[in-house]
Formats: sequence, C-alpha cells, structure tokens
Amino acid sequence: MHVFCHNEKAIGPYKRLGFAAAESLPLRRTEEEGMVKYSVVDRSEANAGFDNLRMELPIGRFRQAHPAALLTA
Repeated sequence: MHVFCHNEKAIGPYKRLGFAAAESLPLRRTEEEGMVKYSVVDRSEANAGFDNLRMELPIGRFRQAHPAALLTA
C-alpha cells in the first residue's frame, strides 16, 4: 500500500490492521496541464516536501489473520 507520509487519516487504520512502514520514497512534484503530479525520484531530485510511504502487512500478521490462506498440499 502506498500513501503520502503525512496522511495520518489513511495511515492510522492500516497500522491498526498490522501494516508497517517498509520504505519511504522521495517525491518530485510537477504541474502538467493544470494537474499536480508526483513521481518517485532519487532523494537529490525530490522537491515535494514529503515522501511516499510504502506499507506492508508482515507475513506473520497475515497468517494470524488468515491462517488457511497460504496452506500448500
């Protein structure tokens, strides 16, 4: 799951479900045709003032919530 790192209203519910921050990705903000766009870039090219946060559900938490989901024969 990806979310802007300052969007606590989006991050909070996912944290309560067991998601954890896996990576913080720097963003570049540009305006094209009247629209604001964000792109993941190298830290040296970032200008957005915030990062894109990649969150993941750890496998242990997933297995706890869905014990039969990953069973193999």
